[in-house]
Amino acid sequence: MTFGELITLVRDEIIVDEYSDAYTVADIRNALWRASTEVAGSFDFPRAITVTTLSPGDTDLAAPANCARIHALSVDLDDARLMSYRQVLRHRATGNGPIRYFNWDPRRSGNIEIAPPSLGGDAIIEHTQVLTRPSVGDFDDAEPWNGLLERYHSLVAYRAAIPLYQMAERQDEVEHWRAEYNMRLQEMAAALNRTDIGRLMMHDQ
Repeated sequence: MTFGELITLVRDEIIVDEYSDAYTVADIRNALWRASTEVAGSFDFPRAITVTTLSPGDTDLAAPANCARIHALSVDLDDARLMSYRQVLRHRATGNGPIRYFNWDPRRSGNIEIAPPSLGGDAIIEHTQVLTRPSVGDFDDAEPWNGLLERYHSLVAYRAAIPLYQMAERQDEVEHWRAEYNMRLQEMAAALNRTDIGRLMMHDQ
């Protein structure tokens, strides 16, 4: 579903005509965007694979653009383990052979530190991407989560319903949509083999 279709869903099936005047299009867009990023953050997606070439002697490589988290790094199919920066430096100074360790901290730099120094080869990085909000003109045609997991896009509308009703001080409607959201969330969590349902669900504040 596009965000435009979700706006229609919110207006026609969630807030309905009786209350639609309480919300501007901007209010609904903002609520949908926040909801989409909150769900993506809970499930740690969308994920992507980036491949880059290392030269012999390299001790770092650039993290993929818009990278939020690195899940795995391998070089020529040899898997590297996530280690602390100090441990990577230690292995860099004393180790040799294929890359075995890596460290990346976006608070420090945009580079992934590796050890031992590279022998060359192709590095494969699995990572979570940072979602970028579309411009106002493109928003309605864009899809949540870059189009990923389309069958669960209605989750975004259900989650957005909660702050929208809170904005209009209609607390009596909040619990219904929280239940709808949690029910659909459980379906998505099961499909993605997530077992921490309790942490993912929305609870009464």
